[in-house]
Amino acid sequence: MVDNTLSPHGRDLVERVLDPVRARERIRGLKTVPVRGQTARECVGIAYGFFSPLEGFMGRADVDAVVRACVCVFVLLIYLSYSKLAHILYRFTALLHARRTGRLN
Repeated sequence: MVDNTLSPHGRDLVERVLDPVRARERIRGLKTVPVRGQTARECVGIAYGFFSPLEGFMGRADVDAVVRACVCVFVLLIYLSYSKLAHILYRFTALLHARRTGRLN
């Protein structure tokens, strides 16, 4: 068994947290923007490297790959369960069960 509890999920651990003095200098004079709690937690996660080695935001190719993967999962889990093949397998299982329990001769 491999113990990788302290290793990042990628190549390098990327931490983007400034020391408090330097952070105050950099944000002085900036406007504040209200955000939801979830957005604030995601920013903290990015700053501390929870999503390492992710850098920046998803580009078009990344989004397209995620959409393709989600469509494949949807087809396998949702669509196929309502297809003709699923209906045939369901009927076969129901008839087999009915014969074994004596409900069908």
